[in-house]
Amino acid sequence: GESNEITVSMQVAYLEYPIDNRTVITISGLTKAKAPTAMMGPAGDMELKLTDLSGGQGHDLMFAPSLNGRTGYGKWTEDANGGTLTLLVRENLECSGVFVFSFEVKNPNDGQAAATVSIQANPMAGISGASPYIGIADMFPDRIRIPADG
Repeated sequence: GESNEITVSMQVAYLEYPIDNRTVITISGLTKAKAPTAMMGPAGDMELKLTDLSGGQGHDLMFAPSLNGRTGYGKWTEDANGGTLTLLVRENLECSGVFVFSFEVKNPNDGQAAATVSIQANPMAGISGASPYIGIADMFPDRIRIPADG
């Protein structure tokens, strides 16, 4: 299969609570995607490297796979249906800010219809009281770049 760079551009449009370092963002629906470059991280999770596309503002470093995970990586899980990237927000995300990064997956050798990718944000498990929350309608996947030859 061919490598595919997935570009994520998120804009926080409206917030009832701030998106801070207790928020988990999940990118799912990556049908049949594999991440051959994912590696075991120090916290025991499979970690996938994020690439900063913010022009040097370090948007990749705003995320980590877990509380003890390295910034600039996300937690990668996959099953027979495909992959999911989970990001723990490590820096406060400003309202109206646009956050841009990418990650690489590998497509299967056989053809398939375009995947329906979703992005969700929820409070980290175990947090009580007023929790940061952003609804799916408030986050916009910008684009998925598909290689011209694949």
